[in-house]
Amino acid sequence: MQYFNFCSMQDLKRRAKACKETHAHLTQAQRLDLVARRDFSFNSFNQARKLRHADIEQHVEDKNGLAVCRYCGLHFDQKSERREHFKRHEQYEEAVGQLGFQPMDYRRREDRKAAAWKQTYQAESVENKAKAYIAIFNAWFHRSIESAINHGYWRKHPDFPSYVSMMLSDYEMPAEPLAYLTDLYGVRPGHIKAGESYWYP
Repeated sequence: MQYFNFCSMQDLKRRAKACKETHAHLTQAQRLDLVARRDFSFNSFNQARKLRHADIEQHVEDKNGLAVCRYCGLHFDQKSERREHFKRHEQYEEAVGQLGFQPMDYRRREDRKAAAWKQTYQAESVENKAKAYIAIFNAWFHRSIESAINHGYWRKHPDFPSYVSMMLSDYEMPAEPLAYLTDLYGVRPGHIKAGESYWYP
């Protein structure tokens, strides 16, 4: 089945808006239809919209009567909360497109943390201990990014190196890996509260 992703839909809408100058006699709905036919080979804008919805729905599966989106992670009721899912999915897809990566889901984060915590005790070298702490910070970073997407401030979220430098200012760990990581990332105090791992604007 053919699908129509977020970026393509935004491109269609931008082109239709640009047509206001060349096709001033048309309504916005008519310009959307024009661009859908001319530039995307659709019968109408309605076809593009249906394929956009199908693109989102392909990620949804039923788990014990509750819908779960494999892409954006939302658990929702198909009958009453489809609109909420559509909105969140669009936000998530836009963010992933601009960030260049998709945040790890809960299960992957927990698996990574569990393996990394084990390494913080078992690793023999300072470098390997430091790498284990970086893996933990990475899992927390992805959780923080996911929260930022859900609450609409992901554009302001620091990148991973900046996030690590913020975490190092108040995070308790053995002196040697702390010194190793501080040398690599530096320290930026006052951005993430002690005991927290979420970044807030």
